[in-house]
Amino acid sequence: TLVTRWLIDNETKSYSLQRIQFYLWTAAGVFTYIYACYGLIVAQGIPQFPQLPQNLIGLLGISGTTSCVAAGIKNLRGAEGAGRSKPRLSDLWTTGDVVAIEKVQLVVWTLIGVTSFMVCILSLDPMQLSPTSIPDVPKSLLELAGLSGSLYVAGKFVRGPGPVVTLVEVIQKENEQDVYSVTLRGTNLSQDAKFYLNGKTLQPSDILNEGGVLQTTPSGKSRESHLANGLQFDLRFDPKAYGVAAGRFGLEIENPDGQKAEKCLIQDPPESKRSVSGAPIHYRGL
Repeated sequence: TLVTRWLIDNETKSYSLQRIQFYLWTAAGVFTYIYACYGLIVAQGIPQFPQLPQNLIGLLGISGTTSCVAAGIKNLRGAEGAGRSKPRLSDLWTTGDVVAIEKVQLVVWTLIGVTSFMVCILSLDPMQLSPTSIPDVPKSLLELAGLSGSLYVAGKFVRGPGPVVTLVEVIQKENEQDVYSVTLRGTNLSQDAKFYLNGKTLQPSDILNEGGVLQTTPSGKSRESHLANGLQFDLRFDPKAYGVAAGRFGLEIENPDGQKAEKCLIQDPPESKRSVSGAPIHYRGL
C-alpha cells in the first residue's frame, strides 16, 4: 500500500520519523507555492510566479539532510530496534519500544513548525498576495529545526543498532513434550538478550543449552561483537504457563540496551488440522 511504501521502514516494519518529517515539510512547501500561484495567476490574473522565502528553502534543506544522514547512519551502524510486531504511532518517539528524547524533540518541533506555518499561510487572502508576500519562516524556528535534526542524527549514531526479527520458528522436539527448538533470524540480535513470551519473562533455567549459551550466527554488518544475525536454543516451554491460547502467542527479544523486537507466532498447522495426533507442534512467526 501507499502507507507501507512511504511511511514505514522496510526493515523494522515501523513508522519512520525521518521520512514523515521530510514529507510534512515538503507538503507544506508545495502547498504554499500552489496556494500562492493560485492567488496570483488565477485569482488576480497576474502572470508571475511567486518567490519562496529563503528560510523556508533552508528549512526544506535541513529536513532533507536530516533524512539522508539518518539513512546513512542506518546503513553504517544497522537498523534501530523494530519494537512491536505492528506499526504504531509511538514508533515516532520510541526506538525499539524505548522512548528516545531526540525523537521526542524532533516530533514536537516538526508538528509545531508545520502547523503554525500552515495556519499563517491559510490566513492570507489570495486577492492580496504579491510575488514577494509569502511570509518567511522565523529564523529562530529555522535554528530549532537544525538543532533538532542534528540531535536526532547524533542520537541515532550514539544509541547504536537494535534487534530486528525477520523469522521465528518454535518446533517441538520429538519425544519431549515440553521442550522446543527455537530459531530466530534477523539483525542485531544480542547473545545476552532477554526473552519474553506473551509479556512474561522467560526464565534462564528454561533455556536448556549447555551453560545457557545460545548458538549464534555472526552478523556481517554490525560492528558490535555481541550482536548476531541468528540465535538458536532449546526451550522448556509449557504453553499454558505462558497463557498461549488458540495456538497464538508473542515472542519478544530485548537487547541489553533496552531496545526490543516483537514477533507474533501461530501454530502451523492449527490443532484442528493436524493430520497426525502426537506429531511435533510447530509455531511460526507472522
